Amino acid sequence: MKTKKGFQIIDLLFIVASIIYSLFFIKYSDLVINLSNIFSLIFVFILIHLFKCLRQYLLLMENSINIVEFSIMYIKTTFCSIVLPYK
Repeated sequence: MKTKKGFQIIDLLFIVASIIYSLFFIKYSDLVINLSNIFSLIFVFILIHLFKCLRQYLLLMENSINIVEFSIMYIKTTFCSIVLPYK
């Protein structure tokens, strides 16, 4: 198996695992789901990740990494952090 193809398969497995984990959490918890809660969670999620992304980009800026490569790297890191929060 080629290395790039292997990483794509691992990335896909982590994405699927995080979606399944999230669905089980929502199903078996006592959350009250309404539209205002969903919008506020999405807003907070985006805001937190914008700050984290900006901080990480500023740390890696001196390595002259372009924004596309950085975005891909940040998305991979985020999915791994969701699935495995205690590394």
